[in-house]
Amino acid sequence: MRLDKGFSLLEVGVSILILSIALLTIFQSISFNNSNLDSIKKKAFARQIIINRISSYEFIDPIRINSFRSFDYVFGPYNFLVFEEMSVTGINKKQFSIRISLDDEVITEYTTLAGNE
Repeated sequence: MRLDKGFSLLEVGVSILILSIALLTIFQSISFNNSNLDSIKKKAFARQIIINRISSYEFIDPIRINSFRSFDYVFGPYNFLVFEEMSVTGINKKQFSIRISLDDEVITEYTTLAGNE
């Protein structure tokens, strides 16, 4: 007398395979989101540095025309490398450029033109 209760070995194997594929997909999605979150955080810090630097040009730390400087800027858990340049692009026009790097990777760049009245 044979009892037909329970699942066959093939059914159990297929269900384990489907479950493992679903779990693998979930773990990859979480991993991708974590790496994306870190990149977004670095860009947000870099943009805040640019805002801080631009606001300090006028009053605290002016940069000379036709000059270039670089320095370390510790912000949050990161030690950014900041490159700043100001050049004359025409009569009464200046160009500001700021580049923020972290571990030899350029995080963001900002360039703007300013005119003297």
